Amino acid sequence: MADAPKLGLALSGGGHRAACWAAGAVLGLVDADAAKDVISVASVSGGSIANGVIAVGGDLRSAHRRDAEAWLAPGLHQWAHDGLFFPGPSTDSWVA
Repeated sequence: MADAPKLGLALSGGGHRAACWAAGAVLGLVDADAAKDVISVASVSGGSIANGVIAVGGDLRSAHRRDAEAWLAPGLHQWAHDGLFFPGPSTDSWVA
């Protein structure tokens, strides 16, 4: 049997737009059943925010669509409505 394909995922920067794009790219990989082949993820800026949300959620390689959506939904809501950072005491000084 041939070696399984291996993918490296690069998530670019660009603030909340990049975070949203990265979330969509990850959902696309999950939908295509290719997330299981991801062996490394590199990210900067907004892409790193999405990467962190995914990392906290669980193992991307074994994720189903409903898992990835559950991990990403709070972040996507936040990024779409209020920008990149989550509101509250820990980030108030950054957005003041």
